[in-house]
Amino acid sequence: MVGATALTSGQEGGSSPEAKAGCVHRKSGALRLSKAGAGCRRGERRIRWGRDGGRGSAGAAGAAGPAGRAGAAGAAGPAGATGGAGPQGARGPRGEFEFGDFDGMPCPDGEIALTYDDNGEARFACS
Repeated sequence: MVGATALTSGQEGGSSPEAKAGCVHRKSGALRLSKAGAGCRRGERRIRWGRDGGRGSAGAAGAAGPAGRAGAAGAAGPAGATGGAGPQGARGPRGEFEFGDFDGMPCPDGEIALTYDDNGEARFACS
């Protein structure tokens, strides 16, 4: 194991531009460096390190960020179509009037004429 510590202490994070190769004894775990094309001895298996592997799978999606600022107000839209007539409104309160207000108002045969007789009674006529 002392050999393994000495081999890796020269690397500082990440992968080396040159892949390293070696052989590990299957029973003792002893590491022996070898050249890239050299084979391993009986009872050893080949290992490599210090090279980039394939691309890993995508990680899980992160949490949603905070809401952004409200945007500027948009332009006014086109005018809508004219609506239909509304329902008849309620009858208003009775107004105050005087008899003289009727004099000269239109009627089916002309205008209303207001006259008073000798007793002070008012008479309306349409003429």
